Amino acid sequence: AYVRDENGEHVLDENGELIPFKPEFHDPDYDQWLDDYLYYNYRDVELMVDIDEKYNLVRGQQNLQELAKCQYNSTFSGSSYARVYFMRNADFIQKTGWQETFDEELKGAIIMDPEEMGTIGLHKNVCILDFAGLYPSVMVAYNTSWETKVKAGEERDDDIIGDGCRFRRSPEGVLPKCVKELDVLRDHYKDLRQEAANTEGKGSDNYRKWDDAQKTVKRLRATFYGLMGFGRKGYAWGDLDIAKTITYGGRTALLRIQEESEKLGYEVIYGHTDSIFVTMPKEWTQEKVYDESIALAKQLTDHVQADLRTDKVIVELEAIMDKYFIAKKNRYAGRKAWDDKKGFLNLDFSEDGWPEVSRKMSGMEAKQTNTAPIGRNIQLQTLGRIFNGESPREIQDSIK
Repeated sequence: AYVRDENGEHVLDENGELIPFKPEFHDPDYDQWLDDYLYYNYRDVELMVDIDEKYNLVRGQQNLQELAKCQYNSTFSGSSYARVYFMRNADFIQKTGWQETFDEELKGAIIMDPEEMGTIGLHKNVCILDFAGLYPSVMVAYNTSWETKVKAGEERDDDIIGDGCRFRRSPEGVLPKCVKELDVLRDHYKDLRQEAANTEGKGSDNYRKWDDAQKTVKRLRATFYGLMGFGRKGYAWGDLDIAKTITYGGRTALLRIQEESEKLGYEVIYGHTDSIFVTMPKEWTQEKVYDESIALAKQLTDHVQADLRTDKVIVELEAIMDKYFIAKKNRYAGRKAWDDKKGFLNLDFSEDGWPEVSRKMSGMEAKQTNTAPIGRNIQLQTLGRIFNGESPREIQDSIK
C-alpha cells in the first residue's frame, strides 16, 4: 500500500488515498503548485518512516550493528559483517585480506536415492522430520572454530572428531559463540512475533514484521557455513577443516536419525540434507499420525543429542502428508494435511485433489517458471487425481 504508482505520479494522503500529482520542475508557473509540491515531498518522507516502522528495517539492521560493533553498511553484506563480528570476538589475530585460494572440493549434504531404496511410487501418511538449523547447530555441537582446532601431536581422548581434524570441547570457540548470540536475537524477534500472533493474529502487519526480522537473522547465521567454504576463494576467515566438519556433522546426524527410525520400526523412504521422510501405518488417522510423529521427533532428538553429547541439535516435525509421490531423487510431490505453520489444514479434496495450500513439491515441472500454463495445470490436476485414488486409465482417458 505504501507505494506510488510505477510512474511516480501519485502519493498517498494521511488516509491512504492516492493524490494525483506530477511535479513539473521546469514549469515557469511553479509558484502556483508550490503547496502541492511541498506536500508531495512531506508525504514522501513520511511514507519512508511508515515503511520503516512497518518492517523494522533500520532498527533491525542497527540491532545487528550493535551486536558486531561494525559500520552500518557492513550489515548488508554477510562476508563484511562476519569479518568484523569474528574479529571483535576473537582474542587472536587472524590473517587479513584475501588469501591464497585452493581447489579442494567440499563433500556436500546427503541426498538419498529412492531408486536404490526401492521407495519410488505413491505413499500414504508420510511425515517430514527435519533438524532445526542443522549447520549452525553442528557448528555449536562440534565447537568448530579456528582456535579450537587441534594441532597435530596435541590430540586428546575427549576431542570432538571432525572430518579429518579435531576440535577441543572447551573453551567455547568464536564461531559457535557468534552463532549463539545471533540465536538470542532471533529468539527475541520470535517472542515478539508470537506476541503479535496472540494479540493481532498471524496475518497482521506486526506479525509479518517480526517474522521477517527473525528470518533475516536466520539467513545471516546460515551464511557462516558458506563463508567457511569461501576460504577456497581466498576469504581470510574461511577454513576448509571447519567447512568440511560442518557438512560431515550434517551427514552424520541425518544418518543417525535414519538408522534410529528404522530401529524403531519405521520406514524411511527419502532424505535430503536436513530432513527425512518417514511413513506411518496407512490405517492411522491424521491425529494419530501427528501424535506419533511428535513422539518420534522427541525420540530422535534424544538419540542424536546423546550421540553427539550436545543439546544443540533438535529434530522437529515439519509436515504430515496424507499422500506422497516420489518419482526419483529430488523429484517428488506431496499433499499436506498438517504443517508447522498452519497446523491441521482440514481441507476437502473432493473438488480439488491438490489445492495450493497443501502442495509440497520439488523438481516437478509445475514448480518451474518456464513451464507452459497448460502443462502446469495438467500436472497439478493429474497429481491431485492420483492423490484422490483415481485409476491410471481414468486419468489417461480424461487427458486425451
